[in-house]
Amino acid sequence: MAIKMDLEKAYDSFRLDFIRDTLMDAGFLTQLVDLVMKCIESAFLRVLWNELNPYLNLTLSRGIRQGDPLSPYIFVLCLERLSQPISKEVECGSWKPFKVSRRGPNISHFCIGDDMLLFIEAIEV
Repeated sequence: MAIKMDLEKAYDSFRLDFIRDTLMDAGFLTQLVDLVMKCIESAFLRVLWNELNPYLNLTLSRGIRQGDPLSPYIFVLCLERLSQPISKEVECGSWKPFKVSRRGPNISHFCIGDDMLLFIEAIEV
């Protein structure tokens, strides 16, 4: 069985605490994590509202900005963290991956851009 998940909105939906935990789990120094989080948390949107109050500033409460040079790296780290539970299930035997050939590799999942493909053996019940 193959399942394709489109993570198109993932940039907008990562919680800031999840991003911080991901960076810490990846082994980055606390000072670097604090600096990266400061860059993410200090982002705001400016909306043209009206002539009396021309700009309305909105603070972002979640997600990473597309177009930011750091965003692709943070996105990949977050996807890796989301992939870890799948790998653990494969190791313990509760997730049986797809076998390409008799001597080929097992494939449980892989990520391409903002898509994730999951492969698992379907069993009739």
